[in-house]
Amino acid sequence: MEKTNKAVDQLNIIFDTISIIYDSKELYFHGISRLSERLQFVLQTISLLDVTDVSKEIWDATSVPNREEKARNLMNSKFEKVFQWKPDCITVDQMNTATEKDIVLFLKKQSTIDRNYLSADRALLLRIYRRIGQYFMKMNHDLEKEMVKLVVLMKKEAKTEQTKKESNLLKSGSIKLNPDMQIEFATLLNKMIAEKFFIHIDDTVELNGNDIIKAFEELFRTELIFNTQDSKANPIIEPNPASNQNAKSFHDYILHSQRIKIAEAIRQDFFAEKGKNIRLMLYVLENHNPPLITISFGQAKIIYNAMKLYFNWEIGSYQSIFNQKTQLITEAIDIDKISTRINHILNSAL
Repeated sequence: MEKTNKAVDQLNIIFDTISIIYDSKELYFHGISRLSERLQFVLQTISLLDVTDVSKEIWDATSVPNREEKARNLMNSKFEKVFQWKPDCITVDQMNTATEKDIVLFLKKQSTIDRNYLSADRALLLRIYRRIGQYFMKMNHDLEKEMVKLVVLMKKEAKTEQTKKESNLLKSGSIKLNPDMQIEFATLLNKMIAEKFFIHIDDTVELNGNDIIKAFEELFRTELIFNTQDSKANPIIEPNPASNQNAKSFHDYILHSQRIKIAEAIRQDFFAEKGKNIRLMLYVLENHNPPLITISFGQAKIIYNAMKLYFNWEIGSYQSIFNQKTQLITEAIDIDKISTRINHILNSAL
């Protein structure tokens, strides 16, 4: 992380310096020459600051499981100040307007402490500060490219894992289950499921009997047959929420007249996300004013099963969603991001 950390250190110095311009609370009591020198130093520093290829260091600094989430979070945390500084400025004209507004407010603030500048000095400050803003635009663009590189690395790793799985399937394809022994094997498997012989490779993911049976059916490429006349041979499988026709859907728990639209929008916006993000999504819904969902005592497992069925992807274990306390301080940024997404969903649904 040498290149990345060096870039972040330089960015911290840059923001500490230019904060005297955009921060309404900071007052500057030195002369114009010293101020212009500091801004010229910032301009020279940012013009030489290179963030290309930081994605490689970010990727190397993370590991499975949940490597994709870790890499994105690390990138966002390292360059948070850059991403949050004038995020709405997409074009050069927008950035020029925003930086000019900063200078105007800075001059007005300085006049309150009798620090007035000549028109030539004002023009100099604007020219340097505007150029700094343009370099920030370029850096944002470069970081977006690095995020694309991260996605490429993620897809490459996923493809490698898939190749490994396919290779394992080819190896397992050399054996098959003796058709004359299917019922006996199913009986043995049933007993092993009951005695918890199997766990998921990811400790945070729960397994049920259906998952295990499906895995063995895929392994042997056949449908397992259980002797329904022998109660001891019947599969001991956890109840499948999909089998209960009277079970509520996830949208039934949304406290809004547009609950179906909102639930569908949540399913689309949070596609393939799991664990922490699902937990924070529920936290935001529950703490919305007014609440968009309420989870009473004993209802969490029911809602968890409803979400699993409705979302139809691995949303994470029950423990990772309901048994983890939301940290309001350390997770404040993530909560704000989820809140923004939920507000956007609500605005679109109305």
